[in-house]
Amino acid sequence: MNLLHAFENGGVAGISRLPDKVIETVISKLFFFDDRVFKVYKWREGSIGDFTHPVFRKDFFRDDFRWNEAMSPETYIRLGYVRQEGNQYVQVPESEAEDFFIEMRKINEKNVLYTLLQQGTVSTVDLQSLVKTTFERLDTLTESVRDEFSDIFSISLPEMHTQDMESTRDWIRMHDDSLFKTRAGEIAETLIRFIPSYAPFRAFDTKQYLASVDNHAGNILLEDDEVRFIDSMPPMRIWRSRSPLYILSRPATDVEVLIGKESADHMYAEYTKLRGEPVDASERAYCQSVAALIMALYRRSMGEEEVSDRYLSFSREKSGELGIFA
Repeated sequence: MNLLHAFENGGVAGISRLPDKVIETVISKLFFFDDRVFKVYKWREGSIGDFTHPVFRKDFFRDDFRWNEAMSPETYIRLGYVRQEGNQYVQVPESEAEDFFIEMRKINEKNVLYTLLQQGTVSTVDLQSLVKTTFERLDTLTESVRDEFSDIFSISLPEMHTQDMESTRDWIRMHDDSLFKTRAGEIAETLIRFIPSYAPFRAFDTKQYLASVDNHAGNILLEDDEVRFIDSMPPMRIWRSRSPLYILSRPATDVEVLIGKESADHMYAEYTKLRGEPVDASERAYCQSVAALIMALYRRSMGEEEVSDRYLSFSREKSGELGIFA
């Protein structure tokens, strides 16, 4: 028996019943009990890393909770430590742990930003609050992890963007739809060619990097006049630092695609107000094209072809503003 089986079968001390619901992802399972959710990663090896290796597993749980608790302390409660004793798992000090779980409060899916954008119920004040909360919390998170992740906080911006796009291009090649693959591939090629040509990327000071978050609109909630985040930590270590404008452009792209440019402009204006940094038009176009291309791929993998095509068209439009063509 492992911890996944224990949660499924009432074998965790202090939780003496079966879960109300279980949701399975590629790398984890979520166990729902009343207003609490427990997340456990599977014991498997994959592209993200080897979750069967004790050190990787412990470090991943630690970082996942640290990222998420920093971004949404209202939602993420604790990192739990357990050890098997007989036919159940009992909670123990960290030094004695054989496995781990993350405990969080259950969210109301009706408050997910992606859903609210589709319903057209998001205000300018909501978006300004999102920008402010994002960067307040990212500044704190960055301060706590920069030294530990100094290797990825020192990569040049052109190299970082190139690595990202190579990864995205590999993802494009996995899709079966030949027309979609061709259109997405052309956009990716344009973006890859733009990176070394753009002088501000080469001049970027790596001290400006922030700890990155996976902050597309499906991972953000607007609830009780507060902004909350879920699944904040990018799973690949190399993705955990980014430029501030790239981070902003993830949700701003969702906003622009789903409800319009004027609303996204309010987010960029709030960013300039908060950080005193003007938004470069070409960098915005690049970051939004990348963000939209990623969402086109993601939404297509979820079977949402219509919205995927909207994101793909937007990505093509933004890449066309860069003046470089594949």
